[in-house]
Amino acid sequence: MSFSIVVEEPGPLYVRLEYDGHDSVLRVNGWDPTPHGGPGPVEITNMVRAGDALVAVNTASLAGLSLKASVKMIKQAASPRNLTFYRPHFDHNFVSDRLNDLDRGNGKIGWSKLHNILCEDQENIINESKLRELSSRGFSDSSPIRPIVWRLLLQYLPKDRSEWPAHLTCQRGLYQQFVREFLHNCTERGDSRWSCFGDAPVMIQTSMWTQQQHDFELKQEIHKDIVRTCPEHHFFEGEGAIQRQAMERILFIYAKLNPGVRYVQGMNEVLGIIFYVLASDPSEEWGAGAEPDAFFCFTNIMGELRDVYIHSLDNSDVGLSGKMSRVNELLRHHDPELWKHLNRNQLDPSYYSLRWITTLLAREFTLPDTIRLWDTVFSKIARVDFLCYFCLTMILAQRETLLQGDFSHCMYLLQHYPPSDPNVLLKQTHLLQQEALGDHESASIMWWT
Repeated sequence: MSFSIVVEEPGPLYVRLEYDGHDSVLRVNGWDPTPHGGPGPVEITNMVRAGDALVAVNTASLAGLSLKASVKMIKQAASPRNLTFYRPHFDHNFVSDRLNDLDRGNGKIGWSKLHNILCEDQENIINESKLRELSSRGFSDSSPIRPIVWRLLLQYLPKDRSEWPAHLTCQRGLYQQFVREFLHNCTERGDSRWSCFGDAPVMIQTSMWTQQQHDFELKQEIHKDIVRTCPEHHFFEGEGAIQRQAMERILFIYAKLNPGVRYVQGMNEVLGIIFYVLASDPSEEWGAGAEPDAFFCFTNIMGELRDVYIHSLDNSDVGLSGKMSRVNELLRHHDPELWKHLNRNQLDPSYYSLRWITTLLAREFTLPDTIRLWDTVFSKIARVDFLCYFCLTMILAQRETLLQGDFSHCMYLLQHYPPSDPNVLLKQTHLLQQEALGDHESASIMWWT
């Protein structure tokens, strides 16, 4: 089915487009944010939806044109612009379209609707490729879908939905066992701090006292960072004391179970956002299980990031130094001029990228923007490498300002990154990765002029 709309005014369309190599057309896959916060000139017509192909602009057909030529024609078309779309009988983006409809709903979404989107042939098995694709495109700020999707992407929930009830009961029970084992067996340090030692021999009592002293110091270290986690957000302040206590329990238990890693500053930022998203689940049942669920989701993401937090690996390829060197090498390859400028000014990558990597950029963006960024990061198989490319994009986005600055100016800029739209940066990151893979024709083209 073909149909047309007319855009009277010149300027951006705020339409997110991607090149469909299978049918050699440009397809709509979403909407870009507008300065005024409302719908753009195409979205407001309520006629175009995800999956529709843009086939002509004014009287010029886009058929057979290369990807770059199509984008150029869209940009140069005279106003008013008559845009012709084609909607196939089989909607290639049916899943994405359904998700967007649900995501913009009133938040009262049952699993049955999400089940129909993510499971094929009404079976209980989650289609992981669909899941990753949907999350990569991001959800709205208050999406009721995100908490379940993150639990799936972080491999806490099994792909077979029929296994969920037993799995949740087992894992949440296991977490409560950890709480009892590590936090309830001995009293907190105070007047009765020796009460748990009983009649143990003096040597054992000494060892137990030393361990309790270490535990007390660990708890103090965690508490100090937790109170500084997103202090401006209502979830973590005032009545948020309950949430902070839950986060302290999670990090303490993780440190006890992983003595080779323990607790390192930056983990609090990662956990805080995961816990916030899971606790914001509109389902009371799911929200009530946010603490144990966040513990296992955090543990799983740490399984990929743990080498970054192990001090003994700092100078290895797999450690923090290796990740910072990866960002530096990407910059040298993609922009030798900027790389030389920063190098001449002795701006070591550790001055800015250390915090970027250890917090997954949580301190560089607002909480909603960080969550949007993590929708995409969590959807990737090679998450750490994607993060390195995103760091590269952040540097390149400030290229002109950095080239004009000296050491102190450049360091301040990168340590106090200016407010930026994560959607724009994500688009450029995808293009950089596709370029690196030599896959130009399948790269998503996002028109955001």
